[in-house]
Amino acid sequence: MIPQNKTEELLKSFIRDSLSPKKEEKSRITYRYNQLKSFLEGSDIFQVGSYARFTSVTPVHDLDVIWVIPKPLLEEKKISPQDLNLKDVLVDLAEKLTKEYKAVGETVDCTPQTHSVSIDFLKKESFSIDLVPAVESGENNEFSESIYLVPEDEGEKIKWIKSDPKGYISEATVLNETDVFRKATKYVKAWKYSYEDEKTDFPLKSFHLEQIVKDILVKNPKHSVYFTVLTLFNELETYITTPKIPDRANPSLMIDEYVEEFSEEEYLLVSTAQKLALERFSSIPNSNSEQEALLLV
Repeated sequence: MIPQNKTEELLKSFIRDSLSPKKEEKSRITYRYNQLKSFLEGSDIFQVGSYARFTSVTPVHDLDVIWVIPKPLLEEKKISPQDLNLKDVLVDLAEKLTKEYKAVGETVDCTPQTHSVSIDFLKKESFSIDLVPAVESGENNEFSESIYLVPEDEGEKIKWIKSDPKGYISEATVLNETDVFRKATKYVKAWKYSYEDEKTDFPLKSFHLEQIVKDILVKNPKHSVYFTVLTLFNELETYITTPKIPDRANPSLMIDEYVEEFSEEEYLLVSTAQKLALERFSSIPNSNSEQEALLLV
């Protein structure tokens, strides 16, 4: 039997050494982000997503970045975001970035999509940046940070919705005053990814799992990494039965509404995976050796 403090130590070491982004990944992301900032000098851009919240799992294949559409662009045309021809804006942005990368001797695939520009380095780095336009909504969150409007693809048209990416980052920063939030989140994300391959898409979303970890820690702020993950595996079924987690920018919406659309097969897949994870994870402290414990995680 492994002592409880030893179990926590083993788990943290495993997450740090096997799941967290490597030094070379961090260096590449820093370089690519700073390079992009230099190309868009004078514009307000910032990282969002799991990497910005320190909850990403290696290998990191992409980075999400917000590009705040310059106010002069909107003021000059005297239009609201809803009336903006986003396609033209994204085409112009992609063309500008293509020229900037070419000027420094790099051939990069900058592609305007329906609601973002994809910057693809796959030819040499297996890495991409998704550059999403945004407009300040005029509202602030509890951290005195701007809430934004971002485009959402609705088939034939684009809808601008409220989003609070900086709020999620600040919320994660507060939770990360200990390392429990980011480490527990990385573990459960890796668990999700272990069920995915080229043919299988595990129906739970990574961001949803991250928000479940947050919810557990808000209710149990003294939980260790081990007991946070154990609680998630023990209670996951209650989180996939009905939506429970409101969106920061619009509390009338739930970030987990998609669970209501689970097919019987998808629900069974998650439920079966949960039960197996709970059985294996809860047995770690009773392992006969450290090596056996690590194999279980």
